[in-house]
Amino acid sequence: ASTAQATRIIDDEPHLSGVIVDVAVVNGGSDWDLARYARRRHPQLAVLYITADAAGEWLAERVQDSRLLQKPFRPSGAVREISALSALAEAGPGWS
Repeated sequence: ASTAQATRIIDDEPHLSGVIVDVAVVNGGSDWDLARYARRRHPQLAVLYITADAAGEWLAERVQDSRLLQKPFRPSGAVREISALSALAEAGPGWS
C-alpha cells in the first residue's frame, strides 16, 4: 500500500493490532514516520519493520518495543517475529 493508503487504513481501523512496515532508504524516511504515526493512533500497536538497506537506522528511528527483520529472510523468521510481537502486545501496557 502507498503511504496515503496505509494512513487511511490506520485512521479507519479501530481494532488494528499490528503493522508491518517495509523500510526503504529511497523513501526518504516516510516509512519510519508511518510507523510513528500508527503508534500514536494505536498506542499498543505491534510494529515489525522489514528492510534490505535501512537496518543501521533502526535503533534511532524505531518506535519503542518494535522488532526488525532483515531481508532476505525465511518465512519462519517472519512468523517468529510476529509471534514475539503478539506475545508482547498481549502483556498489555508497559510490555517492553
